[in-house]
Amino acid sequence: FSLGFIIENRDENTAIITVPSWRHADVCGTADLVEECIRIVGIDNIPATPLTGLISVGKNDAHFEHFEKICSQLVSLGYNEVTSLHFMRADDFQKLNHTNINQLGEPICLMNPIIGDEPLLHNTLIPDLLRKVSKNLSSSVQSGQIFHLCRTFQNLNSKGERVFLENGLHLHLHEQLSQFSEKMEEYSPENSYAFSHEKDKNLRPSETPRLAGVCFGNKVEKNWDNQSNQEWTIYDVLKHVKEIFHGMKIEFDFVPMTNLKEEENLKNENLKSIWHPFAASLHPMKRVMLRTKDKNSNQFVTLGWAGEFHPQVCKNYEMDVKCFGFELNVALLIKYSNTKSLNSYGLPVHKFQSVTRDFAFLFEDSVHAQNIIVCVQETLSSLFEKEIPAALEDVQIFDIYKGNNIDSNKKSVTFKIKVRPLEKTFLDAQIQKIYSAVIDNVTQKLNAQFRL
Repeated sequence: FSLGFIIENRDENTAIITVPSWRHADVCGTADLVEECIRIVGIDNIPATPLTGLISVGKNDAHFEHFEKICSQLVSLGYNEVTSLHFMRADDFQKLNHTNINQLGEPICLMNPIIGDEPLLHNTLIPDLLRKVSKNLSSSVQSGQIFHLCRTFQNLNSKGERVFLENGLHLHLHEQLSQFSEKMEEYSPENSYAFSHEKDKNLRPSETPRLAGVCFGNKVEKNWDNQSNQEWTIYDVLKHVKEIFHGMKIEFDFVPMTNLKEEENLKNENLKSIWHPFAASLHPMKRVMLRTKDKNSNQFVTLGWAGEFHPQVCKNYEMDVKCFGFELNVALLIKYSNTKSLNSYGLPVHKFQSVTRDFAFLFEDSVHAQNIIVCVQETLSSLFEKEIPAALEDVQIFDIYKGNNIDSNKKSVTFKIKVRPLEKTFLDAQIQKIYSAVIDNVTQKLNAQFRL
């Protein structure tokens, strides 16, 4: 039977096919003709032909290796990585106490957002993290550390020119978005990163990789040696940031920051505060700006900020606990990094398995924890230097007991040691020698009694 197609052969390899008038709507190209053949002949009657061709797999850009190392480092500091879409809500700027929607760079408005109440591409990662903290709190998770590293977007190209001139018109945000706002280095489109291989990135919005993290609730919960919960402090967050900078070999300092221009000149110049666009979101007495010095210009460059979130911001995001955070421009971190080898700031990988042993002793009540730790360190340091090639990784006291069956002037202390061989896996005799050395020296030097 005829399908109505007219075939005019030109040569062995080419032909002109005329589609019947009643099939113009659904046969539009070569793929539709192939489909017709399969439909009539049957797919089982068509011989299989393997695809041939050269397939080349391109290498990842070098900056992805930096991303992986930074994420691994934060995981080693106790953070959990989160993931999310690249969207934010139009009212997030008000929740962050920002008076200007362009304060962190003009956000891009989507014409058809996937999520109805999140019509903007994010230019900061903080709102999404704070919503995740709120969700954890509502699920009875009262403490935690989370972070995110991904791209952020601005409706400005690398020269600072607007890309979409009618940005936000359908959301009635056009006038607000077109207003100029002063920005710091880490929120400037000039410091964006080229994620594509385009010859000219001035034709599209800037994309900037950022790293943000938050700590909420308690750092340490109440236990046997803590009479109360230990809350996070700004110094804990600064230690985490310091580890990141140290891993990338970036020298940095931090200075107080303010959201009011008239506060820039204080009487004491050593405590001089500097304006920063994110200062309004942070506690006035617990916020700092992180910066490094450009060796070429000898000028300070802002890399990010750290601090405690303002109580009003916590209230806006329905958080009833203290929350600390930081945000860094990763493009600037890569630019000012002085490390050539990425291996210099990864987690250490050891060839041989560590060994852990527990000990329990009766001590006089006057013996302090530091006396025990120093005694163990000195004992094993001498042993490892002379006889066994190994290293002491940790000495940790994990239980102290005073009570029934223990004299009033004594206490039972239990601790563990973690040792790692340097040249080859420990022999049983070596482990026993380490075990015996600790028992003998602690017993003699601290007048202790070993408990089986």
